[in-house]
Amino acid sequence: MILTTKEKVHAYAALNPYFEKAFAALKEVAAEDFVKGRHPVDDNIYINAAEYQTHPAEGALAEAHRVYIDVMWMLSGNEQIGVVPVEKLTEITKEYAEAGDALLAKLPENYTALRMTPDSVCILFPEDGHAPGLIAGEQEGVRKLICKVRVV
Repeated sequence: MILTTKEKVHAYAALNPYFEKAFAALKEVAAEDFVKGRHPVDDNIYINAAEYQTHPAEGALAEAHRVYIDVMWMLSGNEQIGVVPVEKLTEITKEYAEAGDALLAKLPENYTALRMTPDSVCILFPEDGHAPGLIAGEQEGVRKLICKVRVV
Protein backbone atom coordinates (compact mmCIF):
# COMPACT_ATOMS: atom_id res chain seq x y z
CA MET A 1 0.00 0.00 0.00
CA ILE A 2 1.17 3.47 -0.86
CA LEU A 3 -0.35 6.79 0.19
CA THR A 4 0.80 9.86 -1.74
CA THR A 5 -0.53 12.88 -3.62
CA LYS A 6 -1.46 13.51 -7.23
CA GLU A 7 1.71 15.61 -7.60
CA LYS A 8 4.01 12.82 -6.35
CA VAL A 9 2.33 9.70 -7.73
CA HIS A 10 4.67 9.56 -10.75
CA ALA A 11 7.51 8.57 -8.40
CA TYR A 12 5.91 5.10 -8.35
CA ALA A 13 5.65 4.60 -12.12
CA ALA A 14 8.48 2.05 -12.18
CA LEU A 15 6.50 -0.40 -10.01
CA ASN A 16 4.30 -1.54 -12.89
CA PRO A 17 4.76 -1.02 -16.66
CA TYR A 18 1.14 0.20 -16.93
CA PHE A 19 1.36 2.81 -14.16
CA GLU A 20 2.61 5.73 -16.26
CA LYS A 21 -0.30 5.38 -18.67
CA ALA A 22 -2.72 4.86 -15.77
CA PHE A 23 -1.51 8.00 -13.97
CA ALA A 24 -1.86 10.05 -17.17
CA ALA A 25 -5.39 8.70 -17.72
CA LEU A 26 -6.35 9.55 -14.13
CA LYS A 27 -5.09 13.10 -14.58
CA GLU A 28 -7.09 13.44 -17.80
CA VAL A 29 -10.33 12.10 -16.32
CA ALA A 30 -9.90 14.25 -13.19
CA ALA A 31 -9.64 17.37 -15.37
CA GLU A 32 -12.95 16.64 -17.12
CA ASP A 33 -16.47 17.15 -15.81
CA PHE A 34 -17.26 14.34 -13.35
CA VAL A 35 -19.17 11.48 -14.99
CA LYS A 36 -19.93 8.46 -12.80
CA GLY A 37 -19.20 5.03 -14.16
CA ARG A 38 -16.57 3.15 -16.10
CA HIS A 39 -14.03 4.95 -18.30
CA PRO A 40 -12.05 2.42 -20.41
CA VAL A 41 -8.39 3.20 -21.14
CA ASP A 42 -7.06 0.01 -22.76
CA ASP A 43 -7.03 -3.78 -22.22
CA ASN A 44 -4.98 -3.40 -19.01
CA ILE A 45 -6.44 -0.24 -17.47
CA TYR A 46 -9.85 1.22 -16.75
CA ILE A 47 -11.17 3.88 -14.39
CA ASN A 48 -14.32 3.80 -12.28
CA ALA A 49 -15.62 7.24 -11.27
CA ALA A 50 -17.48 6.76 -7.99
CA GLU A 51 -19.69 9.00 -5.89
CA TYR A 52 -21.11 7.86 -2.53
CA GLN A 53 -21.64 8.63 1.16
CA THR A 54 -19.09 7.43 3.68
CA HIS A 55 -20.23 4.84 6.22
CA PRO A 56 -19.15 3.49 9.64
CA ALA A 57 -16.37 0.91 9.88
CA GLU A 58 -18.59 -1.35 11.99
CA GLY A 59 -19.88 -4.09 9.74
CA ALA A 60 -17.80 -2.94 6.76
CA LEU A 61 -16.57 -5.43 4.19
CA ALA A 62 -13.03 -5.52 2.89
CA GLU A 63 -12.27 -6.55 -0.66
CA ALA A 64 -9.17 -8.12 -2.16
CA HIS A 65 -8.21 -8.46 -5.81
CA ARG A 66 -5.85 -10.71 -7.75
CA VAL A 67 -5.92 -9.40 -11.32
CA TYR A 68 -5.95 -5.63 -10.72
CA ILE A 69 -4.16 -3.09 -8.55
CA ASP A 70 -6.37 -0.23 -7.32
CA VAL A 71 -5.08 3.31 -7.73
CA MET A 72 -7.55 5.62 -5.95
CA TRP A 73 -7.53 9.40 -6.50
CA MET A 74 -9.78 11.39 -4.16
CA LEU A 75 -11.46 14.27 -5.99
CA SER A 76 -13.65 15.65 -3.20
CA GLY A 77 -14.60 14.75 0.34
CA ASN A 78 -12.76 12.81 3.02
CA GLU A 79 -12.77 9.13 3.84
CA GLN A 80 -10.76 6.46 5.51
CA ILE A 81 -9.83 3.23 3.82
CA GLY A 82 -9.38 0.31 6.17
CA VAL A 83 -6.38 -1.72 5.00
CA VAL A 84 -5.33 -5.14 6.26
CA PRO A 85 -3.04 -7.84 4.86
CA VAL A 86 -5.16 -10.19 2.79
CA GLU A 87 -4.11 -13.19 4.89
CA LYS A 88 -5.76 -11.50 7.92
CA LEU A 89 -9.16 -11.56 6.17
CA THR A 90 -10.52 -14.61 7.96
CA GLU A 91 -14.28 -13.97 8.05
CA ILE A 92 -14.94 -14.51 4.33
CA THR A 93 -18.41 -13.49 3.18
CA LYS A 94 -17.80 -14.13 -0.54
CA GLU A 95 -15.04 -16.36 -1.86
CA TYR A 96 -12.84 -14.95 -4.62
CA ALA A 97 -14.57 -14.84 -8.00
CA GLU A 98 -12.76 -14.10 -11.26
CA ALA A 99 -15.86 -12.30 -12.48
CA GLY A 100 -15.52 -9.08 -10.53
CA ASP A 101 -11.96 -9.91 -9.39
CA ALA A 102 -12.92 -9.78 -5.73
CA LEU A 103 -12.99 -11.64 -2.47
CA LEU A 104 -15.13 -10.07 0.28
CA ALA A 105 -14.61 -10.43 4.02
CA LYS A 106 -15.56 -8.72 7.25
CA LEU A 107 -13.10 -5.91 8.00
CA PRO A 108 -11.15 -6.94 11.12
CA GLU A 109 -10.94 -4.49 14.02
CA ASN A 110 -7.14 -4.17 13.78
CA TYR A 111 -6.96 -2.50 10.37
CA THR A 112 -4.71 0.37 9.29
CA ALA A 113 -6.68 3.52 8.45
CA LEU A 114 -5.57 5.46 5.38
CA ARG A 115 -6.95 8.99 5.44
CA MET A 116 -7.96 10.15 1.97
CA THR A 117 -8.44 13.88 1.39
CA PRO A 118 -8.87 15.80 -1.87
CA ASP A 119 -5.97 15.11 -4.28
CA SER A 120 -4.56 12.24 -2.21
CA VAL A 121 -3.79 9.03 -4.07
CA CYS A 122 -3.38 5.53 -2.71
CA ILE A 123 -2.14 2.42 -4.47
CA LEU A 124 -3.49 -0.88 -3.17
CA PHE A 125 -1.85 -4.10 -4.31
CA PRO A 126 -3.32 -7.63 -4.29
CA GLU A 127 -1.85 -8.26 -0.81
CA ASP A 128 -3.80 -5.25 0.55
CA GLY A 129 -7.30 -6.14 1.64
CA HIS A 130 -9.19 -2.84 1.75
CA ALA A 131 -12.51 -1.35 2.84
CA PRO A 132 -13.02 2.06 1.20
CA GLY A 133 -15.64 4.63 2.07
CA LEU A 134 -15.26 4.67 5.84
CA ILE A 135 -16.23 7.79 7.79
CA ALA A 136 -13.30 10.12 8.52
CA GLY A 137 -14.69 12.41 11.21
CA GLU A 138 -18.27 12.72 10.02
CA GLN A 139 -20.34 11.17 7.26
CA GLU A 140 -20.02 13.02 3.96
CA GLY A 141 -20.24 12.59 0.23
CA VAL A 142 -17.11 11.78 -1.73
CA ARG A 143 -16.10 11.64 -5.35
CA LYS A 144 -13.11 9.62 -6.41
CA LEU A 145 -11.51 7.85 -9.30
CA ILE A 146 -10.57 4.19 -8.94
CA CYS A 147 -8.13 3.13 -11.60
CA LYS A 148 -7.83 -0.60 -12.13
CA VAL A 149 -4.35 -1.53 -13.37
CA ARG A 150 -3.57 -5.10 -14.39
CA VAL A 151 -0.98 -6.91 -12.30
CA VAL A 152 2.03 -7.93 -14.38
